[in-house]
Amino acid sequence: MMSMDTNRHSRVGQTFGKCTILKYIGRGGMGTVWLAEHLFLRRQVAIKILHNDLSSDPEEMARFEREAIAAARLDHENIVRIHDVDEEHGRPYIVNEYVDGEDLEELIRKRSPLPVLRALDITRVVAKALEHSHAAGVVHRDIKPGNILIAKDGRIKITDFGLAREIGHREVPLEDGTVLGTPFFASPEQISGLPADGRTDIYSLGVTLYTMLTGRRPFSGRSPDSVVKKHLNSPRPSPRLWRPALSRPVELLVQKMMSVKPADRQPNAKALRHEIELILRQLRPRVKK
Repeated sequence: MMSMDTNRHSRVGQTFGKCTILKYIGRGGMGTVWLAEHLFLRRQVAIKILHNDLSSDPEEMARFEREAIAAARLDHENIVRIHDVDEEHGRPYIVNEYVDGEDLEELIRKRSPLPVLRALDITRVVAKALEHSHAAGVVHRDIKPGNILIAKDGRIKITDFGLAREIGHREVPLEDGTVLGTPFFASPEQISGLPADGRTDIYSLGVTLYTMLTGRRPFSGRSPDSVVKKHLNSPRPSPRLWRPALSRPVELLVQKMMSVKPADRQPNAKALRHEIELILRQLRPRVKK
């Protein structure tokens, strides 16, 4: 039986917890997100309500709680902030900062391939946010276009820490081989259940950059399993296959980020940001004073 939250108008006008629901925003794997007015903060927020059928699952409840805890530890201009966490009638919910805009997935769908400078700048800002997250000991583990928000005023923010873990955490592979995360963007070590650190997010960000530059993902297949195997075993495709005019430094940047072995990637998000900034200085036209 489908949850009533699948109806975009099911909660509009209702009060849920400390919020009055204003508009449906979207539905993800764990919860439904609504634009709301917080009754005490007197501001618009995004409220994420755990799906009803997951509320009785201890593992999903714990994952939802981890998302709130992980994001609450972080305070950065490029990470969506959490205002509140609570429960209403057995349904946990998270009250997030509302970002008025679109996600990167939607932008890519409408305008891909993105201009090179734009794609690099988005990657630079995400790397900056990841510097903060990793310094706090948190690995996002689900960096992808759908989890990168772009506000109408140009601000860029990472969201959805539902898969976040402490650096060095080792995930026990699921018996059915399911990958925690999005197969198109998951790192080889994540797929293999090996310990994750900041380089895991760098890999996923590299796949995201590839997608921005080419309008397509580096690996595709008829099933998630076939995509996962390509992340583990296939040669890294060059973005210049689809965009021959890309400069050699940009090509090398992407391929380094997407290296199979973590040791072959940039050592950390700070190093990645510096590498991108160097390329941007080389590519941007010099402004005459």
